[in-house]
Amino acid sequence: MKVVKNILILGGYGRAGKNIAHLLGKYSCYNVKIAGRNIEAANECAFAINDELNIGRISSKKVDVKDKGELVNALKDVDLVVVCLPLDGQLTENLIHAILNSNCKTYLDISPGKEKHRAFQINQQLIDESDKIFVVDAGCEPGMPSVLIRFLKTINSEIRKVKVNVVYRERDMPDASIQDLLSHNEKGLILEDGVWKEAKNSIKKISFPMNFGKLRTVPVWIPELENIHLEAQITDLEYRHAGINGVSNIVSLLWKSLLNYILPVKTGVKLFNWAIKRFTKEPLGGLLIVEGNDGTEKTTIQGYHKDIYVATAIPAAATAILVLKNSADSPGSYFMNEVVNIPEFIAQCGKMGFEIKVQSS
Repeated sequence: MKVVKNILILGGYGRAGKNIAHLLGKYSCYNVKIAGRNIEAANECAFAINDELNIGRISSKKVDVKDKGELVNALKDVDLVVVCLPLDGQLTENLIHAILNSNCKTYLDISPGKEKHRAFQINQQLIDESDKIFVVDAGCEPGMPSVLIRFLKTINSEIRKVKVNVVYRERDMPDASIQDLLSHNEKGLILEDGVWKEAKNSIKKISFPMNFGKLRTVPVWIPELENIHLEAQITDLEYRHAGINGVSNIVSLLWKSLLNYILPVKTGVKLFNWAIKRFTKEPLGGLLIVEGNDGTEKTTIQGYHKDIYVATAIPAAATAILVLKNSADSPGSYFMNEVVNIPEFIAQCGKMGFEIKVQSS
């Protein structure tokens, strides 16, 4: 008899978590357990998904991830855990060691963060010596940019120069998401002739399709890009991001340069929340543009979803399905693009509603 695998989603009733649970309920045969400190919210979320999809495979469980014993106990009989929580260093340490001391074979998270990556670096040897697979930064951004760069190379293997431009627009963001966004102040990097350098051209206006218009962008850096030029065999890469709106851009800039030194974090969150609710115009959603040039022909990939939380959920759910299906990776920690078959992954995301278009000119 075929054994049905079990997935635990920590933070499963948040906006990203419940969308991941819904996608796994709709597009897989796995059992999914929605977990968090608020059991009433978990129960309500599980019931709603089961009722909508006419299934009974979504359940709930009370789990406080800061309680190490409770966390280890929650991982019993779990094949894969999806973490949809903001991750600091200590919480990441707790999760890593809980996985290493449990029967759970696969970990997947969707939250970026310096402290998280530092915790993984500290524990890398233990991870490599285990029988576990850790997939970090799985989602739309981070996650999809490196996948789309590798997908670009399957279309035209001669491409050496790549540009990535991203815009996110959302009027309603949880406080934890805003706090995470305001905490990032990494310097943008650009790849030139195979060498990463600090980007000199800070602000550049770029025209985005789908009525997003001409927007100011800044160079950004995400860890999954560090070795993508080696894996995809490219020499040049510029990665840029547009803000949500002009006022929120100013709030973010003032917060990172001055206000965070004199005001409590909750004040910054309130200011940013006011700015996105009051001044964000349609169209909404997440749009990624990946453009490659081989010297004679330009190829452009456009990825889009109208809801940024569904946009985050789709790649994470697709990765969970494919990792459990294929189970071919060696123990260790990976970025999303390193554990999936790229064409299969793109097809799965498309099936789930992530619009991906390719154009050559």
